[in-house]
Amino acid sequence: MRNLFANKWRCLQAVLGIVMGTASVIVMLNIIPATFDVVEFVYKQYNSPDTMHFMVMTNINNTKRVGIEDMRQLAADNPEFIKAVSPHINSGLPVSLKGAAGEAAEYNVFGVDENYLGTMSSLRLAAGRFFKPMEIDREQRVCVVGYALNYNNNNEILGQTLRLWGADYKVIGVLDMGAADYNRCIMLPYTIMKRVQGEVTTPRYDLQGEFYVDSYYIKANGVENIANARLAATDMLAERLGQINRDWYYISASYRYFEEMSKIDVYQTMCTYLLFSVVALLVGGVGIMNVMLASVQARTKEIGIRKAFGATANDIKRQFMLEAVITGLIGGLLGVAVGFGIILGIFLTSHSPLTYITGTVWPMLAAFAITILVGLLSGTYPAKQAAKLEPVAAINES
Repeated sequence: MRNLFANKWRCLQAVLGIVMGTASVIVMLNIIPATFDVVEFVYKQYNSPDTMHFMVMTNINNTKRVGIEDMRQLAADNPEFIKAVSPHINSGLPVSLKGAAGEAAEYNVFGVDENYLGTMSSLRLAAGRFFKPMEIDREQRVCVVGYALNYNNNNEILGQTLRLWGADYKVIGVLDMGAADYNRCIMLPYTIMKRVQGEVTTPRYDLQGEFYVDSYYIKANGVENIANARLAATDMLAERLGQINRDWYYISASYRYFEEMSKIDVYQTMCTYLLFSVVALLVGGVGIMNVMLASVQARTKEIGIRKAFGATANDIKRQFMLEAVITGLIGGLLGVAVGFGIILGIFLTSHSPLTYITGTVWPMLAAFAITILVGLLSGTYPAKQAAKLEPVAAINES
């Protein structure tokens, strides 16, 4: 320890590299799994893995078209596969509304029917109620809003009126804040949206024509019935429109998106950050090696005197190896403390469950073990160089 602290700045340089590398390994090994655990929890808690988005494009010259009655008949004919269906008409243009503080914010507006809440297990009402069939049929000016709009109006939005496109809409329901995708939304009866927006078409140059776009959400009777619900929907489409082109419709299930995301991102991201962390540890190891080599050159007289009094080459090698390991241990301990402090700060400021911190134990042990290994490897070459010095040559050189 006296030998190490005799060269404080060089020792500090080596220790600093180990501290950075160890802290990086601990942070990365904790943050990445915790992040994807949270993503998976939120997905399972607030999303609908058995919900499909069904979008149909119909050429404007085609007299046949898939309407809401066709979709409701589809659900009625296949109750074992399909629980509910609902239209979904997106306005495409967000509206800007002022909150209680007078600050304007943008909200996405779309039209649905009374079954939409049943197609999305992620949606729950915090207050009020959802649409009634009569309100949909009669195009009554009512709306259901996301949690953000309620919060921005001091939690007093229920029963109030919103001015949209020159008309007043009464707020009859407020969504729970759990479904983040819907926190900044305003839902209207789809019949109103259809009348206000009119028939929207989109050009498809690859299909050489102008197309109507009809969008629906289908709630399957469990994830295991998604394939059957999808097949029933395509069969209905073929029966309704005749021979169909695969480019005319689109069906996606949210569970497939999550599966693909988890497969691609988790290991790729973890390996990338771990690589940078290991590189940081290796840089720290190089620092230790440089300090030890400089120490060997500065202490040739000491090595020569020790050998003259009977110290063997292995004694000298063990001395310098021990110094390198101690340097790694000091850096490792400080790195563990810094890494744990960062993890603790992140979890406390993000209001995450503190039970996650128990997951830091094995990354700490792994990072600490790596620092010992780095110290051993980094001290090997300088120790061999010191052990090779001849007593008389070392004393004379000094």
